[in-house]
Amino acid sequence: MGGNILLSILCSVGIIEVLVNIRIVRGFSMKVRIEDTCTACGLCVDTCPDVFEMADDIAQVIVDEVPEGLEDDVRQAAEECPSESIIVE
Repeated sequence: MGGNILLSILCSVGIIEVLVNIRIVRGFSMKVRIEDTCTACGLCVDTCPDVFEMADDIAQVIVDEVPEGLEDDVRQAAEECPSESIIVE
């Protein structure tokens, strides 16, 4: 079974969401980084200013770990990033 098919099946039955929630419950915190492909559009800063800020020519992450309660905003920023430069870990 191909990896993409397996991932699709796991997502469709909610397994991935359960695993992510278990990771959060166990105290693992979300981390985020920005790759150098950033176009400095500022959308991430608009979406989550407590985690992102603009530097000279690129957005930057201003926290070591994403604060509790801002995870959804960070995921949204990553999903909406036009250059797909936001990496959530």
